[in-house]
Amino acid sequence: MNVKFLNRSIEIFSSRNPVSSTGYAAIAGTGHAPYIPKRTVVPTLRRDVLHTTTRTRVGHRILGHINNIAVPRFAGSAGENKVQKYIRTQLYGAGYDIRERQVRTSLFPFDLLPRLIVAGVVLLILSAVVVMPSIPILGVELAFISGLLLLGTSRWSHIREGTYSFLSFGAIKSRNFIAIHPVTNKYLNVVFTAHYDSKSQLLSRYWFTWLVHIFWGATWATIAIFPISMIFAWPLEALILPAGFVCLVGLILVLNITKNTSPGAVDNASGVGVLLELAQSYAQQSCPVNLGFVFLGAEEAEHSGTVSLMKDELFRERFPSTRTIIVNLDSLGTDDALYIMNRTAIPPMKKSLLLTQLIMEIGKRFGIDIKEGWQNVETSMSHVPMNLHGYEAVSLTSVNLGPVARAIHTKADTVPNIDISALEVVYAVCQEIIDSLPVLRQIVTKN
Repeated sequence: MNVKFLNRSIEIFSSRNPVSSTGYAAIAGTGHAPYIPKRTVVPTLRRDVLHTTTRTRVGHRILGHINNIAVPRFAGSAGENKVQKYIRTQLYGAGYDIRERQVRTSLFPFDLLPRLIVAGVVLLILSAVVVMPSIPILGVELAFISGLLLLGTSRWSHIREGTYSFLSFGAIKSRNFIAIHPVTNKYLNVVFTAHYDSKSQLLSRYWFTWLVHIFWGATWATIAIFPISMIFAWPLEALILPAGFVCLVGLILVLNITKNTSPGAVDNASGVGVLLELAQSYAQQSCPVNLGFVFLGAEEAEHSGTVSLMKDELFRERFPSTRTIIVNLDSLGTDDALYIMNRTAIPPMKKSLLLTQLIMEIGKRFGIDIKEGWQNVETSMSHVPMNLHGYEAVSLTSVNLGPVARAIHTKADTVPNIDISALEVVYAVCQEIIDSLPVLRQIVTKN
């Protein structure tokens, strides 16, 4: 951890909330992270008691939102329209002026393009196997090209976003909702986002994620066999078995069609519920930062909502990347552990280091188990396109590859999967992020 960051955050936190000589103040300047056992309560901190009566009421209100949102609601469906009306009603009721932005996308970027990439890799591998007996060097080159295709598409890019202009193939319309806190005279901006659409697929997120990883591993193992086979003159059979396995896994991924049968309670009615409660709670409060709340539509369509948001000139003018952090809420409320998704692609690219350190420090203060997580681009969350456009952004999620992941993107993603105490934990962390941003500003200034 950055020692200067830690020392400064301890110093400022301690001055805001003095504790005993054995607490934070005693270790300021040591360069060591404070040790607080899990669930330890420091009464002098305003929100260290996570499960008070007030907090539980907050949790029940969030659960109420989730119950109203958890219906099948793929982009452009009647279910999504119903949820849009609910979001409008809640935000207008809290006194917000809502800026609605149309999201236009198509089946190409999220339904066709990933399948074309998998099919391209499979065809290159098969072509390499076919030409190996006659032209070994060409077979090795074709296998190598398939690896380059995988690497090139493992990172989010402006080229990939350019495919969203192909609107002639199954055009889909949705909306982003942007609510801005009425007090807008602060230097720093914090924006919370969550996508409100859902989708179902033949494979749950759990099995889809594993198959993507297996496809990657099997492809690279097969690629490695080609030059070895050429050097040692192995028989063609040595290539057929691994290449056939790659084709089988690729076929399963291609056949993983998208439907509209998942209620999406965890993914992502939970994130929308927390976001609505935050917006309503802060509507009449003064804040140390400028606050924005963004409800993303068509996000399950390969981040179409985020891509549209990043192209929104009014949003970027109001929330410039140089003074804004973004916290995306996705798939929450399954246990008390939280994951900060801040790494993606192969090899992993780590982004938003300062924001990650701040959230990890909050976790230590509260005794919350917060871990860093990694995703490949095909299972990544909304912060990835935001990072590409220069924003300090991360996603908070409760779901990595645990049991609940087997329900996500299926009919089994229902409200009983939600743990109300876990929702309260996420809400408390979000509140502390808002109150801690002046600390982040001083850290950025001094560094």
